[in-house]
Amino acid sequence: MNLFKKVHNYEFQRLLKGELSYTEYDNQRLKIETGPFLPTNDELKWLRYFLNKDEGTYFLGQTSHEKLIDLLKCKSWTDYESFIIQKGKPEEYYSWNNDHKQLRKLIINKCMMELSYETKDGEQHFCVRGLPYKLEFNVIKKEWYLLWIREIDQLQRITPLHQILKVSAIETDTIDLIQLEEQIIKSMTKKKQVKIEISPNYNQEIQRIFYAFSCFEKEITSKIDKEQNVEIFRIHLSYFEEEEAYVLSKIRFLGQHIKIVSPKSLQEKMYDTATKALNRYA
Repeated sequence: MNLFKKVHNYEFQRLLKGELSYTEYDNQRLKIETGPFLPTNDELKWLRYFLNKDEGTYFLGQTSHEKLIDLLKCKSWTDYESFIIQKGKPEEYYSWNNDHKQLRKLIINKCMMELSYETKDGEQHFCVRGLPYKLEFNVIKKEWYLLWIREIDQLQRITPLHQILKVSAIETDTIDLIQLEEQIIKSMTKKKQVKIEISPNYNQEIQRIFYAFSCFEKEITSKIDKEQNVEIFRIHLSYFEEEEAYVLSKIRFLGQHIKIVSPKSLQEKMYDTATKALNRYA
């Protein structure tokens, strides 16, 4: 099983929420998740290569980065860029900025912030108080966004990272923080929901189906159909309204492998698309 399939493996995700166990590596006792997915030699080499890239220092905290470097100091690695030349590569655009790490810390520690940012119209706002609660990547626009609640009116704001001018942590009253956290819970419910059921006939391809929806926030449930003696999986998907067309394209791509259980509005959109296609090509 390759690295990407491991990450999106249903069993692996389930075990990540299980009890912790320990393993020995380089005479050190490390805490790991239970399960059969211990890192392979090739994966450790890839990790060693990744740690030497700029992305390694960017996404990992300094303590984690130094710890991994120390653990893998005897592990050989290959500099792929020395003999692999990329041609016809599209221009890369990274929408994060130097405040990305600080924003992650603010979210993890549930800290208030003062944010200075620019709108798409060029209007600038300075020292706006609020509570950040999520960093999210939009698969359509290929851009990172900060989701936060503005203190003055307790409204949800979505700000592209490249429009952030400055961010800093601030102290706040506990009561104010609780009120903003309540608004976060309300704003999370504004996302659209779709319930998708996987046909038991395609359970052998279940990892491919899960991978197709890997870029969305989701929850996977399963139940046993006692009459047919099969396990039925359901995917509860959350997405923003502007991502709906992309969700529908994924559902069409998987065809008979899945079906929409709810909502009715999404079923009607799929029916309308299928009807138009039949009228054109039948």
